Amino acid sequence: MKRLFLYIILLAAQLTCLAQTNPKIDSLYANLKAKGIAKTYILRNNEKGGLRKEFNIFLQLYDDNPSPIMYQGKTFNAKSDSMIRAKWANERYAYNLIRKTLAELADDAAEYYSYEYHQNGADTIITTIALKNRANSDSSIRKYKNQGNNMNVVFFAPEFVSFNYKNTSPKVASTNRQIPIGYGNFTYNGIVDSTLLGTKDFNVKKFMKDISPILKDKTIKKRTMFCKHDPDFNLRTYLATVPAERRFLSTSTIDGAPGGESNYTILKFTSERKAREVLRQITDCARRHIAENPNETYSICSEDVFSPSHTTVFGGYDHYNETSQYSKFATDCVEITTEVIKNSFYIFINVFKGENYLPCDFLKIKSFINDKIEYYDDEL
Repeated sequence: MKRLFLYIILLAAQLTCLAQTNPKIDSLYANLKAKGIAKTYILRNNEKGGLRKEFNIFLQLYDDNPSPIMYQGKTFNAKSDSMIRAKWANERYAYNLIRKTLAELADDAAEYYSYEYHQNGADTIITTIALKNRANSDSSIRKYKNQGNNMNVVFFAPEFVSFNYKNTSPKVASTNRQIPIGYGNFTYNGIVDSTLLGTKDFNVKKFMKDISPILKDKTIKKRTMFCKHDPDFNLRTYLATVPAERRFLSTSTIDGAPGGESNYTILKFTSERKAREVLRQITDCARRHIAENPNETYSICSEDVFSPSHTTVFGGYDHYNETSQYSKFATDCVEITTEVIKNSFYIFINVFKGENYLPCDFLKIKSFINDKIEYYDDEL
């Protein structure tokens, strides 16, 4: 046990080292994480170039002037007012720091494109930068021409950032100060180790064997769900003709894929402590596996996350194909995802191949084959 603990500590240190990128980006992330704006980053080796780090910051700006905050004609009490203003201040801080960092990154840019429009109550900001990177080359910087403003937009490179901001209609925002006056989205993506490209399929069978003792815990409430659609099933037509509850919460659909199937094991916890303990055990297995097999194809989150949105904390995939850039759907893949629903904590272990999808009504569904659904008698 002591040896395993030391192993995990060394692995965590290794992943932290790998996650270091441009110092200005590192500083931005650290500052926004301290404010609770940045949550996690992803390390993945299933894209061109090697092991990549990526993170995304979504922010909302508010009318944070010092006048009283009103709701339905009444002001908030002092405690609520203070909490709201603190949140608004953090969002404004993030916006200003992102803008400052983007300006500083101009010196590190291989290519830099920026567009701003501020007129008649409309505010738009678009910035994309391909950074100088040890794996950089002109041929590997991909961009397109934005027809609306005739600006080049970098959408893939060895290392790149993008920021988009657009304001809300002033008429809408003026009706309620709790409506954001604008929305911003910052994305970073960069190679941190070009030697760690996923050149092998992830060994799903071994990983599932490693976590099987964890899943045998009889105190965990669990059930399975099987989803499948055949190659000739028209998923697009189906989605256009059925009510929302018969659709999917998430899909990974690629044109020409030969159908797909997903085998879910869903774990439910009413204790957050127990949920986090089990998730940590599973992700420890994942981290140990990728440390021992660094060129198997994977994606891993920097932290074990539970949130109201469906979140992927780990994925093991078939390897990157240099010619098609898509999986051939010939082998099993696995994803570990989490979600918090009505004060319960869920862990999803999904072994799948081909097109992968999660039904909206997953707490009740036993099987979902083409357009035929079989339900459990009760909700998980």
